[in-house]
Amino acid sequence: MRRAGATAGAAQTAPGYVLNPPGGDTTRQRDDDGMSYLRETRRRTPTGFLYPEPLDPQTLYPLAADWLGRASLEIGGMTALGDTQETRFSRYADWEQKFLLDSFDVGALHGPSGFHFDARGGAVGRSDAYYSGEVGWLSNLRLRGTWSGVPHDYANDARNLFQGAGSETLRLPAPLVPGNNSDASVAAALAGVGRSRISVQRDALGLRLDARPLPELRLFAGYDRQARDGDRPFGGSLVYATGFTQFLGRSVETTQPLDDTTHAVFAGLELERDGILGRLAYRGSFYRNQDETLTWDNPFRISPLGRGSQNVQRGRFALAPDNSWNNVKGDFSARLPLDGVFTTTLSWSHLQQNDDLIPFTVNSGTVGAGLNAVNLNDWNGEDALGRSSADAAADTLLVNADLRLRPWRPLRLGARVRYYERDDQTAYTAQNAVTGNIGYVAEDGALSVGTPFASRVFRPGQPSEDWRYRSTPYGYDQVLAEGTADVALRPKSSLGLRYRWQRLSYEHRERDHTDENRVRVELNSRELSFATARLSWEWGDRSGGAYDPDPYRRYYVSSLPGFRPLPGPQPPFTLPGLEKSDLADRRQQVANLRLNFLVREDMDLALLASWRDDGYGRDDYGKYGLRSDQRADATLEWSFLPSPRWGASLFGTYERGRRRMKTVNDAGATFPPQNTWWASTRDETVMTGASGWVKLLERVTLETSYSFLLAHSRLDYDYASAGALSLGVTAAAAGSRFPTLTTEDHALVTSLRFELQKHVALRVFHLYQRSRLADFQQAGLRAGVIAGAYYLGHQDLDYAAHVVGSTLQVRF
Repeated sequence: MRRAGATAGAAQTAPGYVLNPPGGDTTRQRDDDGMSYLRETRRRTPTGFLYPEPLDPQTLYPLAADWLGRASLEIGGMTALGDTQETRFSRYADWEQKFLLDSFDVGALHGPSGFHFDARGGAVGRSDAYYSGEVGWLSNLRLRGTWSGVPHDYANDARNLFQGAGSETLRLPAPLVPGNNSDASVAAALAGVGRSRISVQRDALGLRLDARPLPELRLFAGYDRQARDGDRPFGGSLVYATGFTQFLGRSVETTQPLDDTTHAVFAGLELERDGILGRLAYRGSFYRNQDETLTWDNPFRISPLGRGSQNVQRGRFALAPDNSWNNVKGDFSARLPLDGVFTTTLSWSHLQQNDDLIPFTVNSGTVGAGLNAVNLNDWNGEDALGRSSADAAADTLLVNADLRLRPWRPLRLGARVRYYERDDQTAYTAQNAVTGNIGYVAEDGALSVGTPFASRVFRPGQPSEDWRYRSTPYGYDQVLAEGTADVALRPKSSLGLRYRWQRLSYEHRERDHTDENRVRVELNSRELSFATARLSWEWGDRSGGAYDPDPYRRYYVSSLPGFRPLPGPQPPFTLPGLEKSDLADRRQQVANLRLNFLVREDMDLALLASWRDDGYGRDDYGKYGLRSDQRADATLEWSFLPSPRWGASLFGTYERGRRRMKTVNDAGATFPPQNTWWASTRDETVMTGASGWVKLLERVTLETSYSFLLAHSRLDYDYASAGALSLGVTAAAAGSRFPTLTTEDHALVTSLRFELQKHVALRVFHLYQRSRLADFQQAGLRAGVIAGAYYLGHQDLDYAAHVVGSTLQVRF
């Protein structure tokens, strides 16, 4: 059964499209003879599940002397009805009403030489088209290739104020003037702007080469290319609307251009002889972005009273830089006595980013007043840069050794040691090469307008805020040791034990190291003739050295000679007792259950369940941050495969998660306990589905599938006093819960196939999708201007849509 729905990552693993996710030959049907003339029921996999019904064989027909070949084709058309303009319906699919080449598949084989080629594809001529192919000589040489397109619609209802969408420069339409417009004039200009589409097209190419010049020698190589073209929503702020500046905030929703390519290559060799295997490989990844910066006109006047407000005419972002990753890896494996295997790996990588730096600001003139005044002309030229390029780099080293032994037939032992090191070689200091000033221009000068002492330019002896002026090198080491033991308790049952110790050592983090111990117990059993059971439980405990909430002082201007803080209480760097989740003490428990019941020879019933509980910190009262994270899920699957002529399956899944956090709202220079607040999120998801097929008549086959998803996400919160709330929010208005986020999706796919004659068939299909979304974050959201903020106005809405079509299937 072909199902609707595909993710963006599908093109990289199994090329296909929304009506044919696997990308296989759609004309092939289930073989009426099954896997054997002698058995009426399916055989089972080693894990106890029924094998699926096999498809009829791809018959090769004589083409010429010593040549055999095959071909298949499915062509037709389709149309979409209903709410087809809703972005979520077309997010990853091309529903254009035009000729549909749903799939094709061709192949040929030259018997004497073993030369063969295959080519297949589908959705030809559409933005979600896919192709794959293979050519080579059997057992000697194999070249494979894939290509797939994935469209991604971000919005079909955006109202974009800016001209030049998709480029590096966004301009305001006349009569608006950059940096000097009232909210009312911006809203008036936006009123005349129609709707537009914001989307990205991603195309992925993959090539693989395998060759065996000698029986013991294998050569391999590959190339992947992923290209993106289009634009996507992006944010641009000039003065963030938080804290002191919450009433001066000026932010816009812009569009970021996407015109980039990622190239990935690999090559290597394998040599195997007398139980010894060696492998040497190189991998490289190279990202190239055609767009270096995004510059946009500032629609708003930063502050009517602020000096130099009119000089903040534009904002600018540096976009993702070109970068590279090179890796060399060697593997060695050897057979040992006691049915043993020893494997070792040595890997070294170099990461580099050396893009040209851009000046500190794009604007000119003076902003701010008094000690806060900054002449942007001293900062907007390339001569102000301390160096011309980023010169950012890091090296990684991996050494891994693994030993597996079987000293006694029922017992298997294993040991592994791993060392990993990341050496960050990036060092950057924000300093003006012309004036010698340490610092930078924040928000392209906007932060200095109407905001005292926020220039981010350090002047010894003058009062200043505290801010980071140089980069922090985040390097770390990992040492891991693991031991395993698996023992056969009975012929059909085994018990496994795993122990792992890991130390992570940091150079510039809140902790200098963390230690984690993990124990895992596994039980596998096939003692019962009608069931297979797999159970596991894992316990982990992470602790570490003393926690320093402020280890970055050396990278802030407060560490420089001549630093003077601003008058009055100083804002703290962080909340004492707040621990980052990747460094905090944690106790974790994980349980997994897999049960497969052989109800009948032709029927399966499976239960899959998992549970995870993460608890952070020993003392819940004095610790802040993420406090707990629990996840649980259970899935029940039933399948009935009595014959190739009909079958059915059902499934149901329930997932639940809860996260709790605790923190304190600051009050200038302190975090008073009365400003403590708590938040708890609860997520619940129910998924069900059914599918089946039946041969209604000898030449008429009906296939159908239905899926349903219902997801709820709720955020509850509590607070010790009104001091924990934002300015201007009363306890009566705050409440204790946000409205529940709800998503409800239905998808029904039906296909009816009429076999007109052998290898010629007519197929009609229908796809129905209905979705309901309740998202308070988007409620009432419209393109417009609200208190110095401009939004594109995209809003996800409920929709119901049908796709109907018919195709002709032909096999040669």
